[in-house]
Amino acid sequence: MFHHLNLRKTIRTLATFLVSGCLILSIFGDNLLLIRRELRRSEAHDNLTRYQAINRLIPPYVEGRVIFFGDSITDFWATDEASKFFPDKPYVGRGISGESTDGMVTRFQQDVIDLHPSAVVILAGTNDVILPERHIGFTQTTQNITSMVTMAHRAHIPVVLCSILPVSHFSPSQQFAYSKRINTINEWIRRYAVQEGLSYVDYYSAMADKTDSLKDSLSADGVHPNDAGYGVMEPLAERGIERAIKQSDAHSSIRTK
Repeated sequence: MFHHLNLRKTIRTLATFLVSGCLILSIFGDNLLLIRRELRRSEAHDNLTRYQAINRLIPPYVEGRVIFFGDSITDFWATDEASKFFPDKPYVGRGISGESTDGMVTRFQQDVIDLHPSAVVILAGTNDVILPERHIGFTQTTQNITSMVTMAHRAHIPVVLCSILPVSHFSPSQQFAYSKRINTINEWIRRYAVQEGLSYVDYYSAMADKTDSLKDSLSADGVHPNDAGYGVMEPLAERGIERAIKQSDAHSSIRTK
């Protein structure tokens, strides 16, 4: 354990130097990829522990419980905006800032399935797009989303799939590239939801301006919604949850006949 902790500290220190440009990449050569992989493993471990303690305190079954599962957009909604996060509803936020879809797959069992929700709202993919250094392409993103949906189906949990939000405040070339990737993934999510009979929530269309950028009135930083942004998202999510539960109830009724 001692050696493991020292390795993690060393890797984090090296990564800090790399980011700041204080080390020459050629020094590491082929070891650079190893360092990146170890950092991602370390981050995944930290993310797995984020909600473990509080999950143990939650009653095993609560009628109408819905898990909102995602990255910082979900994280901030349920923490920074906690007083406005669906008051009087047994909704639970399980977002982690900076997380990509591969990390979400890793913790889906403990942070969604083990909480026995009536439905799960999945908002995933933003960091896959705007953090290109993670090298998560379209195929991996869609496979990760498919994996989460498959796990939810096996546990008989209705799924609400959400589009990725638009982004803004990037350079023109980055904005063009990110918007193109987001639209490509969103089109796949929409079609996949139809194919699988899932409830689909289109945040993108409600929050994008005419240039496919996140409306300035809905965000201060171009990625995370402000109060007004979450205000747009709330009723869309509610309708998506209602559809998902109704569809699930209808399927259950058909199976019992």
